[in-house]
Amino acid sequence: MKIFLRAFWWPDVHERINNDSMLNSKITNDDKYYDFDTDDDLFSHFLDVINGSRGCRFSPHMKFTNAEILQSKYYQLDCRGKIILESNKDYEFNAKELELKSFISTDADVKIRFPDKLYLSKIDLNENVIGCATNWLREFILPINVSDVFRKYKLIGFETRNIFNLRNKEAHEKYHQLYTDKLMPKAELDIASIKYINDIGGYSFRELGCLTYDMSKINNTSDFYRTAENWSSNYCPIWIVSSSTKKCYDENKLKGWNFRPVLDKGSELYENYSDKWSTIINKVNHCYGCKIY
Repeated sequence: MKIFLRAFWWPDVHERINNDSMLNSKITNDDKYYDFDTDDDLFSHFLDVINGSRGCRFSPHMKFTNAEILQSKYYQLDCRGKIILESNKDYEFNAKELELKSFISTDADVKIRFPDKLYLSKIDLNENVIGCATNWLREFILPINVSDVFRKYKLIGFETRNIFNLRNKEAHEKYHQLYTDKLMPKAELDIASIKYINDIGGYSFRELGCLTYDMSKINNTSDFYRTAENWSSNYCPIWIVSSSTKKCYDENKLKGWNFRPVLDKGSELYENYSDKWSTIINKVNHCYGCKIY
């Protein structure tokens, strides 16, 4: 398991970088950011050097070994495929459609909503590639071939919904929206979870690393779930899938998803994760002006 932090800094931080031989051998004047391996001494040295400046913000990402990935029973889906962009008119319809959706109260005592009707004027995907629906929704587009593969593999708990083309007012024939109304239980908030009050008077969430669950609370009745929390923007949940879904994806050489491990609270992997994040957050919090977003 590796945790990386991409650093974005104020101008006075770059002045300190230029005056430090250890840092200026790695970071040039033209660099707008730098990816730090938080296990590397260079990261701790960087924090020491910039402490007292205007600071910087860090954007995290994680990498897991194959062995660690295969330990998981469930995975969070991240888009690693082609993003299908909207026309201006598509965006108007999609935003309005989401705004009209009723909020759902969940076991996590929050309100979520997610679209079941999308408008995209143009979709162009290879038959084995899962697309990402717009650059602001956490929704996925399935070519018919991928839907058929999922059904042939006997994956359960998902539906396909029509995607509409505003040019001719008809549904796309070769593509569908992936959909489920199955919800995960309440997630276990950990050291890397951020909970804040949103603008409708409830709570929203952000996760710096991975989602964590008490696996005994998952009902195992589906291969596709949405989270009970609004981890995404616009009060939307994110996608969780089973290890069977990942196996189907790998064996059929599908493309478009990254599988981020969902952690089992109390497992060795979870303990290692918690220790690493505790150390990193403590270091960053002691550096004036620095914050992980």
